[in-house]
Amino acid sequence: MSKSSTSLSIWLQIAKISAQIEQDVNGKLRENYGQSLTRFDVLSQFIRTGDDEMSVGALSRELIASSGNISRLLDRMEKDGLLRRTHSKTDRRSVYVHITKAGHELFAAMAVDHHDWISQMLKGLPQTRQSQLNELLKELQMAIGPNK
Repeated sequence: MSKSSTSLSIWLQIAKISAQIEQDVNGKLRENYGQSLTRFDVLSQFIRTGDDEMSVGALSRELIASSGNISRLLDRMEKDGLLRRTHSKTDRRSVYVHITKAGHELFAAMAVDHHDWISQMLKGLPQTRQSQLNELLKELQMAIGPNK
């Protein structure tokens, strides 16, 4: 296989696997929690950063899943009591998003299941191979250019 064919094959495999995992997890989140992968991703950013408040811009930049129309997404999540938004005291154009207690609780429940679902998907790959794959993907990310 030529170098360019190998590169394209790698890209195709990553794209297919990523789409398959996203579709499966999104379906499970909808079925079990009435939530989407994007909503899970939004809530996870607060846990990942350790902050209960983020600017809308910072939140948008950190999302893994497609954010689509972030304003409408945040509107719906705020209506559902998972988040609340406030304007900056110094710049009324700046909006901050805060995770609520209900958002924390929902995320905690979803995170346990999310971990189990991913573990189940990968169970056919021995732990040593999972570790190797993880290291290779980190190397790939660095080779492409770290962006997150």
